[in-house]
Amino acid sequence: MKRHHLAIILFALASCKTGPSQPGLTGEPASGGASTQQGEENLMATSSFQYDLATGAASSFQTLASQGWSDQLMARYFYTDQGSMLMPYDLFVSLETEDGGTLFASYDNMSRYGFLAPTSLTTQDLAGKLVNPDKLPIGFTKHIQANNRNLYNQGAREWVGVTCAACHTQRVQFTTASGPVSYLINGGAAVNNHIIFMWELKRALLATLHDQKRLVSLASRITGRGSWTNAAVVKARITDFVGADGNKNFGARVNRSVPTNLNGLDREEARRRINHLLGTGRLDAFGNIFNEVNEKIVAGTLPHVPDAPVRYPHLWDSPVTDYVQTNAVTHAPLVRNIGEVLGVYGDF
Repeated sequence: MKRHHLAIILFALASCKTGPSQPGLTGEPASGGASTQQGEENLMATSSFQYDLATGAASSFQTLASQGWSDQLMARYFYTDQGSMLMPYDLFVSLETEDGGTLFASYDNMSRYGFLAPTSLTTQDLAGKLVNPDKLPIGFTKHIQANNRNLYNQGAREWVGVTCAACHTQRVQFTTASGPVSYLINGGAAVNNHIIFMWELKRALLATLHDQKRLVSLASRITGRGSWTNAAVVKARITDFVGADGNKNFGARVNRSVPTNLNGLDREEARRRINHLLGTGRLDAFGNIFNEVNEKIVAGTLPHVPDAPVRYPHLWDSPVTDYVQTNAVTHAPLVRNIGEVLGVYGDF
């Protein structure tokens, strides 16, 4: 398929996001339905087992609601590669936060953006393959390039990517007589802040790039993984990946995803502005898909301002829904899926 043909198709794409909240999904009972208290009791009655969160806190538990999914099927949903290429995998799992001292990919940090802890129960997929060896949050997986493309001059075949599960798995917390309990619901609407995650990932890369001590520390963790051979290689690749000023390749991609210019702002002010314009659990996915496709076709295209966020939807009624996009332009599953992959950094 030629790029201009794909552009025509994808112009009509929306995201995997639907419109306003449906009754009964925000704690309010649907008309004629059960009360919230009854809903809690029903959910608790179908729960089958518990496991510790990755935080290690003895008091933190999640219960998986019984939805008819085997552990292997959940592993497939959580961690199946969809072609997403966010950044080189080894760099992601070795990078520290902007403040240093904590790995960016650790659950202690990723939970700040609303991403959910990996389960200890979904360690193998349907084929018996070990999944998520680095214990990344639900919806983060490894993509292995099948060709020799040297994207962003990274020389990497393994990339971390994002799957549908990152935005379509929900944790609902309740307070019971025995204390707080969290329930993990497959296909539910996530409550995360993807844009702040992206913005702070870029800031962490820049903080490392411009601090020799941190660069050497990163090199000590990443050297020997893949083709990362020494600190000079690490610095050169980060420079190519994000740009010395944060406005190149991945840096430019992050800039296109935010609805305002954040350059020059400190971290807290940037967070406040993103939250004010988008809000937690909401994203203008159509605007971001549109920008990514345009950039692939004509590099340097003036981006559309992604300022029409909607919440992530639940997925369980998708098979009986005529249109699943916010602007209701298509009901073809393949078209929707192509747009979703490009929206989460697939490459074509």
